[in-house]
Amino acid sequence: MEYPLKFKACPNCGSESRIVESAVNEEISKGNLKVGTKIPALVTRTAIFAPTNTTIMARRTIPMLIGYYDVCADCGCLYCVEMQKGTGIAEPQMKPGPGNDGGGK
Repeated sequence: MEYPLKFKACPNCGSESRIVESAVNEEISKGNLKVGTKIPALVTRTAIFAPTNTTIMARRTIPMLIGYYDVCADCGCLYCVEMQKGTGIAEPQMKPGPGNDGGGK
C-alpha cells in the first residue's frame, strides 16, 4: 500500500463536498489564509507498535498512521480524507498510585 491514501468522496453518500474544506477555501479566497492551506476537522494518530514495557518505550520515536478527517456537507458523515505514514513520540502511560488517583486532592 502506498501512502498517502486519499479519499475523495463520502463513503456514506458519495458527495465530494466537505464542510471544513469549504470554509478553509472561503477564507483563502478572502485572503485570510495562504493558498494551499489544509485544515482538517479531526486528526488521529495511531501508533504502529506493540508496547511491551512502557518504561522502555518512553519518549521513543515510533511509526504512526496519521488520519485527517472532514465532514460531508450533504449527509454530515465524519470520514477520513487522507491517511499518511509518519512517526511520533511514544509517551509513557502514568498509572494511578498514591497521590495520583485522579481524586483532585
